[in-house]
Amino acid sequence: MSRKDAHFCSFLCILFYYSLAVTSERALLSWPCRKTVDGRMRGGAVAQTSETTEAYQLLATALQSRLKSETDELPDADDIVTALQSLAAAQKTFKGLDGAAHEAYQRTQPQQKIENVSGRARRSAARLGATADGLAACEWCDRALHHYDTERHQLLLNTTIHSQGIPMRIVVLYEPNYNGGSGADHGGLNEDTISPQRRSQGRITIVIVEAKPMSLQKCIRILDKEPIHVRTTKDLTNEVASVQPVLYKSAAQVLTTVEPFLRAHNNQTAIHFVGHALTGSIAGISAAILHGSLPMPKDKKGKRDKTKLDTHNATIMETNSTSGKTPLQGFGAGRSSAVLLGAPPPFSANVDSMFMVSLLYGDDILGRMSHESLDRLLQRTRRAMKSKGLVLKQMNWMRDTVSLATSNIMSHAYGSEGEEERLAIPGRAFLIRPRRLGNVCSMHEIGLQLKGGREALRAAILWQLHDVLLTKSFWKHHELNSYIHGLDRVQLRGVNDDDDDENE
Repeated sequence: MSRKDAHFCSFLCILFYYSLAVTSERALLSWPCRKTVDGRMRGGAVAQTSETTEAYQLLATALQSRLKSETDELPDADDIVTALQSLAAAQKTFKGLDGAAHEAYQRTQPQQKIENVSGRARRSAARLGATADGLAACEWCDRALHHYDTERHQLLLNTTIHSQGIPMRIVVLYEPNYNGGSGADHGGLNEDTISPQRRSQGRITIVIVEAKPMSLQKCIRILDKEPIHVRTTKDLTNEVASVQPVLYKSAAQVLTTVEPFLRAHNNQTAIHFVGHALTGSIAGISAAILHGSLPMPKDKKGKRDKTKLDTHNATIMETNSTSGKTPLQGFGAGRSSAVLLGAPPPFSANVDSMFMVSLLYGDDILGRMSHESLDRLLQRTRRAMKSKGLVLKQMNWMRDTVSLATSNIMSHAYGSEGEEERLAIPGRAFLIRPRRLGNVCSMHEIGLQLKGGREALRAAILWQLHDVLLTKSFWKHHELNSYIHGLDRVQLRGVNDDDDDENE
C-alpha cells in the first residue's frame, strides 16, 4: 500500500470512529433506524419518509432455509427481519460517510473545468461513454421484453429457452450497415477514431433477458453455489480461474442456441451481448467464451467416451470438435463485447474481460451477490440473531461495523493476491450512486483496472462492493426501470452545461 493510500485509509478510520461515537447514542434511542428531525433517513441515496420492512421480509424468506439451527428448526421470519435491520444499521454508517462527503464536496468546491485536474478529462470521457452504452443496453433489454423490433435491424432469432432453472428470452439482431468498433473498441467515445482497417462489417447483437421475473429466493438459490475451477490459456500459460457453475452452463446453452447465426456471418462482424441481472452474467460468460478467455464447459457424455484424454485438453473440449468446425472458444476473438446491467459476479478477476462494460446501480443486491458474500451475510445474521436485548444489540452493531471495516481494508490490502478464487465484477465497471443533493446520480469507476489507490479503497469500504448491502432499496434498485432512471440522471461534468451555452 502506497503512502497516499495509507493516509487516505487513516482518514477513513478517523471518520469511521467519529461516526461510531456520534451515531451510537442515536442507535440506542431509536433502534434499529436513525432519523433526522424531519423524519427522513440520513446519508442514503434518496431520502425516504416511511420505514418499511418489505425488502427485509423478502430477503428473510429467501435466507430462512439456510439459517436452520443445529436441530433443523427454521428460525422465525420476524427474528431474521430484526437481525437484518440491525445489520443494516452498521452498513448505513459507511453509506452515510460517503453521502456526507459527496454533499460536502459538491457544496464547497466550485464547478471546475475538466482540464483543471489531472486525469479528469479521461474519467469524464469514460463516464460519458459508459452512460451511453448503458442507456443503449437498457433500450435493447426493454425492446426484447416487449416484443418489438426496429427497422435498422434484421431479426434473426426470438426464442425462449429454460436452462438450469432460468427462463431466458434470446433475441438475435443483425445490423448490416454497422461499421463501428468491435471487442474492446465497441461503444464508448472511441468509435469515431477507429481506423478503417479495424472497423467491423456489420454487427450481431444478442440480447438475453429473463422470460419471467425471477424471485429473490430463486436468484439466491442459484447464486449460492461454490465456484468451480476451469483452466484458461493466458500468455501461453495455463491458469486456473473460477466461474459461477449454474450461469456457466447456461451460457453454454445460449451459445449453442445462437451458434448457427454466428457461423453464418464473416469473421469481421462484431458480436455484442447485452443482459440484465442473471442473464447479464450469462451474457458476460458467453462473450468471454467467444473471446477465448474461458473454455466451453465440459461435455459429460464426451468425458465418459474419452476418459484417456489429457486433463488440460478435456477442460477446453468442444462438443462440435469432431465435425471439423472452428470451436466456439475463441470464435469471436477481438470481435466480442458485452454490456452487463446489474449482473452478479460471474467469474474471477484474472479472466480477461476488458471488452465488457458492467454497470451497478445503487444498492442492487444481485450485483454484489456471490457464494462468498452470501456466506458472510449468513454469519453476520446468525450473530445478530443471538444478540437479545437492547444493550447486546448495540454491542453487536458496533462489532459488526468494526468487522466490516476491518475485512474490507484487509481485502484491499491483499490486492490481487488470490484473485483466481474470488468472483468479481467483470470488465470496465461503473457504480451509479443516487444522490439526494440535486436529485442526480454520480458515476464512479470500480472496474478491475483499479488494482489499488483511493478509489479502490473507497469501493471496498464505503461502497461495500464485496458484501450484500442491506437497505430498503436493494430489490427496487435491481429493476431495469431503476437502471433507466439512474442512467438518465447521471451528472456528467461539462455536458449539457446551460451556462456554457448561454456564453456561446
